[in-house]
Amino acid sequence: MEIALNIILQLIAAILIKLASLQIVKTNLTDAILSPYYIGAIVCFGLQTIVWQKILLKYELYFAYIWNSLFYVGILFSSSYFFNEKISVKNIYGVSIIILGLIVISISKLQKIKRN
Repeated sequence: MEIALNIILQLIAAILIKLASLQIVKTNLTDAILSPYYIGAIVCFGLQTIVWQKILLKYELYFAYIWNSLFYVGILFSSSYFFNEKISVKNIYGVSIIILGLIVISISKLQKIKRN
């Protein structure tokens, strides 16, 4: 549960940062930094840091970090949905490799747990 929340908070923060950066083109830097998008991103990153600490208490460091790679899967589809960014076949291959890697590592982790 915490891992999913961690990834969701990262995704929201990334989307908000993108929205804030789009404002910089229209306004000056100070106004952009004080925008609700930027402030929301900072709040999400702060909450994500707290969630991440809880994750690190429960899981081995390598195992926690590999699940963080799901952020890249989420950001690919989020950027397409929110910003009409294109998804290429190479993007799909890359996401597939990430997911396959997670499956392989998860299976090996489960096998390790069963042996102990």
